[in-house]
Amino acid sequence: LVVSIRKCERGPPLLPVSLEEEQWTHYEAAGFSLPQYLKLFGELVGLPLEVYDRIDGQQLVPYQAVISQPHWNQFGETFLGFFRRQRAAYRRINGGSSAPVLKTGVEGRYVPGKETVELGPVAYGGRVTGTFLDFRE
Repeated sequence: LVVSIRKCERGPPLLPVSLEEEQWTHYEAAGFSLPQYLKLFGELVGLPLEVYDRIDGQQLVPYQAVISQPHWNQFGETFLGFFRRQRAAYRRINGGSSAPVLKTGVEGRYVPGKETVELGPVAYGGRVTGTFLDFRE
């Protein structure tokens, strides 16, 4: 399931410091990464999400992530409840009426030139050249 974040117009989204006291802090990282943000947010609210930055070896743009469908089915509604609280805190802390929005089921957008293919050990004395396998005869 591809997830995208939008409307971070007044800075990065927030992370919970204390949910009981509704304390939040800005997500601070060198360069925004939605997969890293979602993993950390999930850990802080007690939801172990499986989040990835690639589909079929192609790296997604930083504002998109892939979440395991079974995990999203199990934790998605609860996660979105916490994320709605983050949106309210974002508007309160930063002012204005806009706040980050998560969209699910969007089409993946990829970083050009960041395609990778992970292969295990090549059998039969082969070697990887570009994207093709060459085998010695």
